Amino acid sequence: MDEIKADYTQLFNNDHTIMLLIDPESLQIINANNAASNYYGWSCEELRQMKISQIDIMSEEKIRAEFSGTKKGMQNHLISKHQLQNSDIHSVEICAVPINTKEKTLLCLIVHDISTTKNVIGNIGAENALKEIEKKYRGIFENAINGIAIHKIILDENGKPIDYIFLDANEAFEKNTELKVTDIIGKCVTEVLPGIEETSLIETYGKVVLTGISANFETFAPQLNKHYNVNAYKVDKDCFATVFQDITERKNAEIALMNSEKRLQTLIDTIPDLVWLKDINGVFIACNHKFEQFYNVGEEEIIGKTDYDFHDKELADFFRQKDIKALEAGRSLINEEIVTRVADGYPEYIETIKTPMYDSNGDLVGVLGIGREISERKKGEQRIAEEAVRRRIFFEQSGDGIVVIDQNGKVVEANKKYADMLGYPMNELLQLHIWDWDESFTSERLSRAIRTNDQSLNHFETKHRRKDGSSYDVEITLNGAHIYGQNLAYCICRDITERNRAAETLKQAEQKHRQASQLLQEVIESPKDVVIFALDKDYRYIAFNKNHQMTMEHIWGNRIEIGVIMLDYIKDPADMEKAKANFDRVLAGEAFTVIEEYGDSSLNRRWYENVYSPLEDDEGNVIGLTLFLTDITESKQTEMELLRKEIQLRTAQSVGNVGSWEMDFTSRMVDASEESRKIYGIEGEHHTIDEIHSIVLPEYRQMVFDAMRALITKNIRYDVEFKIKRPSDGKIRDIHSAAEYSADRNMAIGMIQDITESKQAVLALLQAKALAEESNKIKSEFIANMSHELRTPLNSVIGFSQILNEQIFGDLNEKQINYISNILKSGKHLLELINDILDISKIESGNIEYEPEIIDFQEFMDETIVLMDPLIKEKNIDFKINIGFEKLEINADKMKMKQIMYNLLSNAIKFTHVTGKVWLDSKIMNGNVQISVSDNGIGIPLEQQKAIFDSFKQASSSTNRTHGGTGLGLAIAKHYIEMHSGEIHVESEVGKGSTFTLTIPI
Repeated sequence: MDEIKADYTQLFNNDHTIMLLIDPESLQIINANNAASNYYGWSCEELRQMKISQIDIMSEEKIRAEFSGTKKGMQNHLISKHQLQNSDIHSVEICAVPINTKEKTLLCLIVHDISTTKNVIGNIGAENALKEIEKKYRGIFENAINGIAIHKIILDENGKPIDYIFLDANEAFEKNTELKVTDIIGKCVTEVLPGIEETSLIETYGKVVLTGISANFETFAPQLNKHYNVNAYKVDKDCFATVFQDITERKNAEIALMNSEKRLQTLIDTIPDLVWLKDINGVFIACNHKFEQFYNVGEEEIIGKTDYDFHDKELADFFRQKDIKALEAGRSLINEEIVTRVADGYPEYIETIKTPMYDSNGDLVGVLGIGREISERKKGEQRIAEEAVRRRIFFEQSGDGIVVIDQNGKVVEANKKYADMLGYPMNELLQLHIWDWDESFTSERLSRAIRTNDQSLNHFETKHRRKDGSSYDVEITLNGAHIYGQNLAYCICRDITERNRAAETLKQAEQKHRQASQLLQEVIESPKDVVIFALDKDYRYIAFNKNHQMTMEHIWGNRIEIGVIMLDYIKDPADMEKAKANFDRVLAGEAFTVIEEYGDSSLNRRWYENVYSPLEDDEGNVIGLTLFLTDITESKQTEMELLRKEIQLRTAQSVGNVGSWEMDFTSRMVDASEESRKIYGIEGEHHTIDEIHSIVLPEYRQMVFDAMRALITKNIRYDVEFKIKRPSDGKIRDIHSAAEYSADRNMAIGMIQDITESKQAVLALLQAKALAEESNKIKSEFIANMSHELRTPLNSVIGFSQILNEQIFGDLNEKQINYISNILKSGKHLLELINDILDISKIESGNIEYEPEIIDFQEFMDETIVLMDPLIKEKNIDFKINIGFEKLEINADKMKMKQIMYNLLSNAIKFTHVTGKVWLDSKIMNGNVQISVSDNGIGIPLEQQKAIFDSFKQASSSTNRTHGGTGLGLAIAKHYIEMHSGEIHVESEVGKGSTFTLTIPI
C-alpha cells in the first residue's frame, strides 16, 4: 500500500475524479480519494473498511467475472449501478486500470456517474458536457503515474497496419521511456524506435483498433533496454491509447530468481543425499534426482503423490507421524528409518532431517526432508559392537586372571577371575594399586616394563597377597600399550601354585626314580645266563645287565650305552624290522613271549626265548618295555621240529566303542544305544533329558546346556568335551560328544565317546616330548663344547701350515709344497665344518645372539661378493647381479646376513658345473627386501626339497657323493633368516638348476 500511495498521491488528491483502488480477488477497497468520499457519502476511512460489492448492486461472482477480463487486458470499460449512503442508486461508467505490484495485481477504478452526465448535458448542452468530461479525463491523463499515450494507426491500401503516429502522451510517459513528448508528437513509431517494424507490436495495436478488443501484454523494448506491461484500448476511429508500466526491475528480479532457482535446483540435484518437499498434507511437491533414483521413478510420477503410494500402510503411517511431529515441533527433527529401495527391494538405513517450511508471510507450507543412506555406518557400528562383545566375552571367560594397570600402578580394569584370585569384590579391586598385593613390583620396574620389550620384565613369576593375607604363586605376562594418552600395562596372571607343587613333587619323584633305577640295576644283574634290558618309547636304553652288554658285543661287535637307540645296533635289516615290530606290540600294552632267532650272519645266529612286558608308570601308562632273553639255542637245535607254546597269551586291549543317541525336545526323552548306556553307566533304553543332564559334573552342565541351546537356536555345531560321574561305578570319565539338530523333528541326533584313555595318552606324549627336548639340548651343548676343543688345536695346525707354505724358514721342494698346501686346505675345510657344527649347536641350544643394526644394503652385498670372488674364479662361473633399487638401509644383523648370503652363493657355485651360471636378483616387495640366488646346476629332486633345510641334510646324502660339506649351511641360513622374521623357499628342477628366494622385512 505504501508503494501504491506514493505513486498515486496526485491522482488520489484530485477532488473531481472519483477513484477507488480495489483487490479484484477479495473485492476489498484498498483506498479511495476525497472525490469518492464526497460522491458516495462515506468517509475515506469507512470506504477502506468496505468491499466494492457493498456499493455495486451486482453479485460478487459477477463482479469478479467482470474484473477478471480487465486483469487480462480484455476490457477496461463497464457499465454498472452503485448505491450511495443515502440509498440512492446511480448508473456509473467504470474505467478499470490494472496496477501491478510486487505481490499481486490491483485495479484502479475511475468512476463516472452517467446520470449526472446526462443531467449536465440536458441542462447545459451536449457540448459543455463533453468539455467537462474531457477536462476531467485530461486531469487523469496528466496526473496518472503510468505512462499513457494516444496513437493513430496507419493502414496500407489493403487495410493492413504498417505504422502508427504519436498523437499525445503524458508526463509519466517521459519518465517511463526517457523519450521527450515534444520530440515524438506527430512522428511515426518507426521513426522514433527504428526496428520496431520487425516486432509484432504494430500488428497487435492494429488488431485493437480494427476489432475494438483491448490487449494486455508484456514486452521488451531493445531500443530502450526496458521491459513494459502494456494495456491497449481503442478510443476512437483509427485511434488507440496505451497505458504502460515500467516492469524492468521486476523482470530482472524474475530472471535473477529464475537463475537462482536453477542454481538451487542444480545444487539440490548434485547433493548425494535424498531431498524432498511435502505440503502440510503429506503430498510431494518437489524432490531431487537422488530421490528419483531411490524410488526408481521420475519427478513427474512423484509430485502429487504421498508415501502411501510407495510404501505399505504401516511404514507410510510411520513417515506421516514423523512429518506431523516435525510440523508440530516447529523445528528440525532427526530420525533413523529403514526404507526399502523401490529399485531393487533392498532395505536401507536412512537418517532423515525433517524441517518445517514457511512462506514469506510466515505461514506453514510443508516439511522439507533430507535423507542420508547410513547402512554402511550402521553395519560398521554393529561390527564394532559385536567385536566389543567378543572381546568382553574373551576378557570375562578367560581361564586366567586379567588386570590392566596404569603407569601409576592403579587398577584400570580387571576380569572377575582376577578379582576371585585376590579375594576382592570387583568394586574394591578397582580402587587398589599393584603394590597392595605385590610389594616387590616397584614403580620404576612398572614404568620400564610398559616402555620396553625386555622379556625379563614382561614375563616373570612372583607371589601375590590375597585380601585374607594368604599368598600364592603367579606367572605374569605383561604387555605395554599407549591408549587415549595413557601408558597402560596389560597383565595376564596365572595361578601356578599347583604347578609349582607338582614340580616339587616331580623333583622328589625323580630322586625316587634314581634310587629305584639303582635298585633295578641290582635286580637285573642277579639272574645268571639271562639277558635283561629296558627301553623307553623311543627304543632308547633305560637299563641293561652285563649279560646283554656282553651278548651285543659278541654278536654285533657293539658296545651299548644308556640313551642310545637299541635298533641302531642291529645290522641285519630283517632282524631290525622283527625287533621293531615286537617293540611296537609291547609298547601298545601287550605282554607276550616269543621264540626268536638273532645273529650277525646265517652262520652265527642264536635262538632266544624272549619275554616282552610293558613298562608302566604309577598311573598305568605305558612308558617303555622290558625284555628278558634266555639263550635256548642248545635245546632249540635238539628239538627243532617242536614249537614252544606261547608262555604268555596276548592281553586283549580295550577298544573304545562309539555310542549314539537321540534327544527328543518335544517328549523330553533320550533314546540311547547300548554303547552309550555303557559309557554313561546307566541301564534301560529310555531316559529323560534331565536324567542324562544330571550325570554331567555340575561345573560342565551350564556349558553343555549353552552349547545345546546354540545348536537349536543358531544352528552352531554341537561339539563339546566334558566330564561325567557314572552312576554304575561312580567313576569320573572324560567324554566327547557331537550332534546335529533336526528342526522338522525338533530332535538332536548325536554321538558319544569315552576319551579318558586318549587324554591320558596325550599327557604321556607331552612328558616324553619334554624328555626328548632335554636330551636334544644336552646333545647340542656337548657338540658345542667338543667343537671348541677341536678348534683350538686345529687353528695351530692351520697357522703353522701357513708359515711353512710361505717358506719363511727356508725353501721347500715341490712335493713338500703340495703336502703343506693339502694340510692347509684340509685344515681350513675342517675348521669351516666345525664352525658350522658350532653354529647349529648354538642355534639348537638357544645361545645364538641377534645383534641388529642399520646397514647399507649395497655395501654389505659388495662385501659379500668380494668373499665369493675366489670361488667364482676357481670354477670360471658366469656370475651376474641385479639389484632393483638404488639406495636401501635395513635393520639387520650384518654378520648373520653375510653368513646367509655366503652359504646360499657358495652352495650355488658348489652345485654348478665349471663355466656354469649363477645370478643374484634383489627387489622390494610389500615392505620386504626379496633376494633370489639362482643357478643352472644339478638341481634338487622334489622329494628332497623340504629336507635340505634340516640339519646334516644334503640333496645327495650317499657315501659316494661328489660335493663336500656337513649339510648345515642351509639349516643355518634358514635359522638366521627366521631370526630376522623372514622366510626362505626353494624352486628347483633336476638337471636345470635351483632358485633360493628369501624375504627380510625392511
